[in-house]
Amino acid sequence: MSQTFKNRFVLLLLFVIFAVLYAYMQFQGGFVSSFLLTSYSVLLLYELIFYMFPMKGWSVSRSFSEKQVYAGDRVDVNISLRRAIPFPVHYLLYEEKLAESLRTPYVSLLTEQLTQIKKRDVIIIEKAPFFKRDVTFSYALEHIARGIHSGGSIRLVTTDIFGLFKKESHIIVDDELIIYPRQLNVRLASDWAGRLLDGYITTAKSFEQDSVTSTSVKEFSPGDKLSTIHWKQFAKQGELMTKQFDDEKRAHISVALFYDEKNASKQAQESAIEYCAALFNHFTNEQIEVEASIHYDSDQVIRENNSRNLLFSLTTLSHQMKEKRVDETKTIQSSPNTTFVYLATTMNEQLMSELKKNSPHQDAVLLYFSHSTALNDEDKKELKNLQNYHVRVQLITEKTFINDQVEVKSE
Repeated sequence: MSQTFKNRFVLLLLFVIFAVLYAYMQFQGGFVSSFLLTSYSVLLLYELIFYMFPMKGWSVSRSFSEKQVYAGDRVDVNISLRRAIPFPVHYLLYEEKLAESLRTPYVSLLTEQLTQIKKRDVIIIEKAPFFKRDVTFSYALEHIARGIHSGGSIRLVTTDIFGLFKKESHIIVDDELIIYPRQLNVRLASDWAGRLLDGYITTAKSFEQDSVTSTSVKEFSPGDKLSTIHWKQFAKQGELMTKQFDDEKRAHISVALFYDEKNASKQAQESAIEYCAALFNHFTNEQIEVEASIHYDSDQVIRENNSRNLLFSLTTLSHQMKEKRVDETKTIQSSPNTTFVYLATTMNEQLMSELKKNSPHQDAVLLYFSHSTALNDEDKKELKNLQNYHVRVQLITEKTFINDQVEVKSE
């Protein structure tokens, strides 16, 4: 039996009772019958007004406590309900069915150290607005997974003071909550940094001073580093001049993420995404020329050389992405100075093809993410074979994560 039919049946029953009391007063007369009819008439009037009260008059809006939220963070959701008619409502139920993407909490290799997080499906809040036009409240979402989360389905339910009528309204809130990959602080071990760049660079400062020979000078301009000032020219001419370097000797780094959502564990895959963003930001901050490529669905590739664009691509990454293709205009051409850093969670054919194609000619490092330190025999064999291609391998598990600081070292 639908709620509409129940309400109509209750309304009909109320009118039948009114008719009985009216007939009783006509035949019996006296104070008692008049009092009963008058009292009941007030009750019937209230129930009629409540029955006709439009639930569609409610509007719902929501805002978030943080503009930029990262995976695993907590965000407070502020709900604002507004109505045009301040009819007294003693009970209001707010029920929000969370979007499917919000129901599964964030997991990574880091969360192996945490207690198990309960899955959430519905947010239920009860309020008593009475005559208020505006009703505001908030709830918290914790351990949110990476991605773009759309608004869920909202159900508002209210009843009259006697519980005779029940009315509800369904509202869809059209907004989005963007959750970026969790931020990691990357620290390269000294031996790894030196071997990674094969003598071209250890830090941005040493790169500018030692690894590249200056070919010309130009006038000093605001923003130029003091370490690039040509002091001999300044002594001769009395004007500040800065060194310019030969770009051909500049070190390039290519960070390649192999995204295999279907076969890899969720924990390892999320950690690989976080590492990809962290390494890209680290090299960018060190003023090293770096590009990133994301390989997925066997033949799909996304290439980015901008931190903001890469972060958004990693945020929206999914095996369902079919429309994005390689943009060759964004691709940095490989040079003899290019160092490849691969991030993978499975040893698939696409990864092996890339490793064998590039590693004989350029320096290569593979960061292999695993949910367990015990690898299967097939993966062990593939990783061991990579030594023939001069690929250095580092296994990354939950033990690698300590206080959100990541140390990358050579094995």
